Amino acid sequence: MHPGFEFHALLIDRLDPRFSLGLWAGDQWRAYVQFVAELMRRRVSRDVFAIVDLQGGPLASHQALEDALCSLSNVKACLRASSETSVFLQLVDVLLGCLQFDWNDAHQRYGVGSGRAEAKRQVTHFVKARLGMPLDEPMLTDDQPHRRWSKTSIFSATLWRAPEGKRKRAVMFGAAPANGTD
Repeated sequence: MHPGFEFHALLIDRLDPRFSLGLWAGDQWRAYVQFVAELMRRRVSRDVFAIVDLQGGPLASHQALEDALCSLSNVKACLRASSETSVFLQLVDVLLGCLQFDWNDAHQRYGVGSGRAEAKRQVTHFVKARLGMPLDEPMLTDDQPHRRWSKTSIFSATLWRAPEGKRKRAVMFGAAPANGTD
């Protein structure tokens, strides 16, 4: 039985020297669409209704995010919305911000004594506590590139890994199995 809310994220550290958009011919939008669709395919195991942020792709792009998602068997429909009109998208923005802050904080990318960093740390600790995560452990590490917590909701995060040879697709999403199982 699944709880009502699931959050799955793929963290890409663009400061990692191994990161490259070469697989997508430098096209950030194509990479984004593929990452999101693959994340949904691998992590969501039940029928869902996807709310897609109203961000637009490049005008020259012929690939719509909602088309890629609605082609997945477990995505029954998509709704385009903006963060201002959707509490769900606002929650996703907060959770993504916490995940990104936690990664950068663990890599000491914030100035010592930064008031903004301390405020973000407090929000991140609040989210970790609500999800049953240890406050003193990073959400993701190089040694633990995929983690999943499920207290009252499912929260999973995966660290992008540079593709290697024939294992490109599997490495892109770490060693965790598909469809939300661990």
